[in-house]
Amino acid sequence: MVGIIARISGCANQKEMSLDHQVDHAKEVVAEMYEGHVEYCIIATKGKGERLDRPELVEIEQAFRSRELDFAVQEDVGRLVCGADAVRLWGLAVDHGTRCLAPNDCCDTQDDTWEQDLLNACAEHVGHNAHTSKRIKQKKMNRFKKFGSATPCESYGYTKLEGAKTFEDWRKDETATPIIQEALRRLKASLNCSAVADWLNQQGVPVGKYCGRRGRKLKKWTGAMVRRYFSNPLLKGQPGRGFRHTIKHHETGRRISVPNPKGPIFRDCPHLAHVDPIEFDEVNASLKAKNDKFRRAHVSAAASTFCQPSRSGGRPISPIHWNRS
Repeated sequence: MVGIIARISGCANQKEMSLDHQVDHAKEVVAEMYEGHVEYCIIATKGKGERLDRPELVEIEQAFRSRELDFAVQEDVGRLVCGADAVRLWGLAVDHGTRCLAPNDCCDTQDDTWEQDLLNACAEHVGHNAHTSKRIKQKKMNRFKKFGSATPCESYGYTKLEGAKTFEDWRKDETATPIIQEALRRLKASLNCSAVADWLNQQGVPVGKYCGRRGRKLKKWTGAMVRRYFSNPLLKGQPGRGFRHTIKHHETGRRISVPNPKGPIFRDCPHLAHVDPIEFDEVNASLKAKNDKFRRAHVSAAASTFCQPSRSGGRPISPIHWNRS
């Protein structure tokens, strides 16, 4: 009984055929080691290798605990997990009598040094991902600074010409300018995004063609959409990049988008301005001042460590009241 683990990240340039190639490679490795009858249990999926909450990992762990597998083969250990958690899973397999192999990483649990070899392979995979991510981000930011490229999808009021690669190739919709200016004036007077959304819907103003949520196209403006739209500095002719970045949540391996502490980089494109920059900044400053008092207070990591709820469910214990004796 041989378990074959194959995975692709599911990126745009990857094809399903890659899974078949991984399975064929694993079968070739097994054929070189054993000439008898072999039954295969194939787990081929799409998903990010850093993700630890993938359902197939539960299936793989159950297969290891069942003691039904003689071998578990993956092309490289990154097909299982791109991280040190792969060592735990391989250790679980060894405890239940399953031999694990990753031929491309030269890792085999039959070797006495398999844990060291596997940790080194995990470090290489994690480092490769980190370096690739940094390289892509740096390349896109550099292109934005130099040429105004790496542009996003266009929103209402803008046209992205066919073949356009930079913001210089974008055009603003002149017919949308008076509508956007009137909406901004109403927003400045009321500071009520929902009221402005109602006005836009009454006027029959369309939302952007890429406006949607969870694969569903939205047809009407909402207060949240108005807030996002009128906080976009593109409206004042200053598109930006780097507003947010991702951090890793280590328990699940997910990447979470958070505000970039370094702040964004802006580029001047006056031909795309629909509104006056000063008025734009004033409205957003007023909205921020109004809404900040409704935000949850930020608790730093240090504060959250020293101010935990008491076991009795009462008030948090402050370090000032600790009995240091």
